[in-house]
Amino acid sequence: MSATLADSRAAVDAARGALETEPVAGVHGSVTPSWSRRHYLLVAGVGLLIGLRRAEFPLPDTDVLWSSRFGLDLLATGHLDRVDLFSWTAAGKPWIANSWAWNVALGGAYGAAGVLGVWLIAVGLSIAFALMLGRASAAGGARPVPTAMVIAGIGFVVLLAAPRATAVSNLMLLALPPLLPALLFGSRRTVARNGAMIIGLEIAWMNLHASAILAPLVVLVAAASLVVGRELRGIDLRRAVIRLVATVALMGFGLLITPYGLALPLHASAVRTASVGLINEWQPAGFGDAGAIFGVVAIVVALPLAWYAWRGRRYDTAGILLLLAAATGTAVRFVPMVAVMAMPELAIMLSALNVRAHMFRRILAAGCAVIALVTVLGLNKLGQLTDAQASPTLVRMIPTGCRLVNDYGVGGEVMLARSDVRVSLDGRNDMYGRELVIAAAKWLDGGPAARHVLDAAGVDCVLANSSYPLVRQLDDDPGWKILGRDSARTLLVRKGSPS
Repeated sequence: MSATLADSRAAVDAARGALETEPVAGVHGSVTPSWSRRHYLLVAGVGLLIGLRRAEFPLPDTDVLWSSRFGLDLLATGHLDRVDLFSWTAAGKPWIANSWAWNVALGGAYGAAGVLGVWLIAVGLSIAFALMLGRASAAGGARPVPTAMVIAGIGFVVLLAAPRATAVSNLMLLALPPLLPALLFGSRRTVARNGAMIIGLEIAWMNLHASAILAPLVVLVAAASLVVGRELRGIDLRRAVIRLVATVALMGFGLLITPYGLALPLHASAVRTASVGLINEWQPAGFGDAGAIFGVVAIVVALPLAWYAWRGRRYDTAGILLLLAAATGTAVRFVPMVAVMAMPELAIMLSALNVRAHMFRRILAAGCAVIALVTVLGLNKLGQLTDAQASPTLVRMIPTGCRLVNDYGVGGEVMLARSDVRVSLDGRNDMYGRELVIAAAKWLDGGPAARHVLDAAGVDCVLANSSYPLVRQLDDDPGWKILGRDSARTLLVRKGSPS
């Protein structure tokens, strides 16, 4: 009788098109709902909403702009520039683009549709993230609607739609763990297939962003967690260890398969040295400011979720969460990676709550309706650059061939829109080095020393935030004139220079 009632109820649910289905055995030993195509369309739709909403906001950083310039030049010339061609302060200095392949993608998108094209790539990334998060959540036992709720609620905060190479790195991070169980414990055929896929992903990741140097460590920690977590009886431990060591060794060689060879992985230490203390995302977790506190929050969330994943026999996820929590302690730039790995666990946890399915559906529908409404109201801002981040109108007004002193934020837009103008500083702090970055920033503080540098270097243009002392001093100087102002910056040129 009970079986008949259960069958009848299942038939009614199917007829109504219910989003939730009966669970089946999952790949991690947990109970996994059966996800169908419409469930993945659901999470993809949430990813689309997040991407469109994010595209109405300013770029997360102006590195996207100078990266697009490098991509445009590479596509136009077929040549990868290895020295600086865009500044007068570091002209001819060796330059390693640690995301050269992603720069090409940005350059192609910008060449096709401007900043909007760059954001359209980001929207595609957001959809891809949603689909991969859905897959990871389903494998752990999460239901579709709670998963979509987590993606909608957290996806915007962790910048899933940011058109940055680091966002691609987060996507690669999600792609590796599902390949590990068959690599360690499967047949020879699956070992060869999954091993090749892991090496291929790692090579692609390294060319898209140099953070791929973490990939061998991620695989090592995740695979070791799988080996330790599983019962050793019935497992050929020696064979699993040999496969793991061989894979990690091959991944080490894969790090060298870039146009730069060994120079690119070695450059990572230079990036960190030039960034710590200057770039917010490289600061350690702590209580100094909002970014550092956010790092602490990420660690506090990651630790219990790692324990929850371990208890659920998702050993690889637990290991990666612990690794990323430790990395976040040294630099808050790893917070998005923590969030990406934590989201499937949160979806699994939410799915386990004793809440009726229709309540989850109503909450999700209300949340998506709000996101959609706000997105529609702001579509006129889609893909636009603001004065605060790029001062596009003033950049167009810079005299041809000008030698410019500029603030850190606007350098990327000058490089992208005015490649004939030489900047004093931009987001490539690893190329400039700490001393030059600090010195160029101090020029904007004004004073006799700064004026001497400008005169000696033949600087004939200044584009910087209007609040800087140098801008105010040149405003009162009879030898300089204001060429334009916007809500954020002032453009000044030396009298007698072409305008």
